Amino acid sequence: MFEIGINVEDYLKRIERLVKVGINIKEIHHNAKAVKNFASYIKSEHGVYITPKLSTLNSIIKSLSLIEKSKELKTIKKEFETVSVLFNDFFNESVVYLARHPEKTKEEKRSLSHQGVKQAQKFAKFVSEMILFCPKKVKLKLNYSEIGRTYLVARAVEMKVKQITAQQKKEVNFTEMMEHPALLFRFTKEAIADFGKDKKAGKGEFEIFSGWMHGGYPSFPDHNKISNEITAWAKQNLSVMGPDEWQVTIGVCHSFVIDCFLWYNTGGNIDSLIETMEFIKMYPHTFYYREKWYDLK
Repeated sequence: MFEIGINVEDYLKRIERLVKVGINIKEIHHNAKAVKNFASYIKSEHGVYITPKLSTLNSIIKSLSLIEKSKELKTIKKEFETVSVLFNDFFNESVVYLARHPEKTKEEKRSLSHQGVKQAQKFAKFVSEMILFCPKKVKLKLNYSEIGRTYLVARAVEMKVKQITAQQKKEVNFTEMMEHPALLFRFTKEAIADFGKDKKAGKGEFEIFSGWMHGGYPSFPDHNKISNEITAWAKQNLSVMGPDEWQVTIGVCHSFVIDCFLWYNTGGNIDSLIETMEFIKMYPHTFYYREKWYDLK
């Protein structure tokens, strides 16, 4: 339905101006319909990722429908005031995405495969659509680990978001991309050798990971420290929120490292490792992963 989306901030400003002067109800209907259709698209395509905000989104769609159909300026004005409050409620919390890097090439110096680039761009399109839906100014922060391919993912996401938001003239504050210690790949050569040895012996990756979580593999890093530091990184970014700005933070990391976070925050309720370009979406007190919502500890 939407190849790119619309800049909701611009559309709401148009409606606000028209309501103030009290003319051209037909134009008000046109703009309200455009925002309503985009809101319906967000619900149908991304509803699973915004469950805590779904009732607010439903109310936005309902009020926009009333504006679209009403011929009474008094009713339009009242419902537009409601829409403004609802959008503010929808975007009243920062969000954090913690993503595993996408598919990589098989050479020694690994980069992103063709499929990996497509995975990163698909994720960027999703993030861009949520940014376009926000009527506030948006701040986008990108972090990555010391491994080069995570930088490449962050860069690919940044470029795609810039392309999409620029087409719609959406104001986004792109902060400088930075490596962050909480996302580092901490496995020593000894740990990687132990992992490779057991994998050659027929153990699956999740079996090795689970053994680590249960106290095995002394050469592996401290998994409690990893999960605590990633959780602290997420909470720090989730606590940043200006009254007129919505912050989106994306961290690109690795399996095992992200899985530590999941193991800790789900009470061990995972049965496989995170897949390439899968992500966790976090609000200040809850997070989404694979069709479920969990409390953020």
